Amino acid sequence: ASVEVKKQSGEEKEEGTSETQTPDSDKNASNSTDIVPEIKTRTKKVSLTVTYEGGDMLSFTESDFKASLKKLEDMDLRDIAVHENAAAKNKLESYIYEVRGIFEDDEKAISKVATKEQIQDALQEVKEAEDWLWDVEPEEESAKLFRDKLKTTRKKADDILVRVVELGERAEAIKKALANIKRGKAAALKIKNRTAITDEERSKLNNEIQSAEKWILEKIEQQEKLSLTEKPAFKSAELVKWSESFFEIPEFTCKTKGTAEEEEEEKRKKYRLRGRSSETAKAHRG
Repeated sequence: ASVEVKKQSGEEKEEGTSETQTPDSDKNASNSTDIVPEIKTRTKKVSLTVTYEGGDMLSFTESDFKASLKKLEDMDLRDIAVHENAAAKNKLESYIYEVRGIFEDDEKAISKVATKEQIQDALQEVKEAEDWLWDVEPEEESAKLFRDKLKTTRKKADDILVRVVELGERAEAIKKALANIKRGKAAALKIKNRTAITDEERSKLNNEIQSAEKWILEKIEQQEKLSLTEKPAFKSAELVKWSESFFEIPEFTCKTKGTAEEEEEEKRKKYRLRGRSSETAKAHRG
């Protein structure tokens, strides 16, 4: 290897000083030009010897690699645990503030489905959970701890809120369920004499409709005996689902497909009859 060394020769000025023109030179400034000294460059090459002495990194064995990988995995697990703990804790805190606001804002609706004692018990669980959050030591915190606390905290409040929702949906659900049973019976009646459907298929469909109707009527009767502050005998979505259980039977979905066409044809006949009646009435008036 070689290094180039450069030197400058010529006139040099002392650093921090400047040239000052005399009054005599000022007179001749316009008639003279500045003299710039010529800079000469001289290059000298020097040979260098380079010796490689190795790197600073030690050899990395397979066991060292596994130990490092294990350390990284442990760090990842600790990070995941920290995030899960924070998320579970935040969920508990959010529920406390949310449910307290619901009980304040929907006081009228809640009072229809819960006694004062039930409301007080539910809110007491919420208050105790809020106090408990301040008492938990950081080293005791875990996602499971916060999840379990949320589960016990929300049980009584959620039972009340479910009753509020069910009270608002129950009447419509009963109406829809009974309409579905009626529809099933009408469809079964229309396919009663169809030769394409066997007696076994008709019997299966009728049994499913009767089973659904029995369950629905029993649940409605049970609910009528309960007060609004008690656990409902059924959920509205469950009632509707039972009323639609026989819709999935092939004998109903496939064999009764023609019933819709028949209904449309019946509507067209009625429409044509009304049209003829109207024309007849006009003729009589004429």
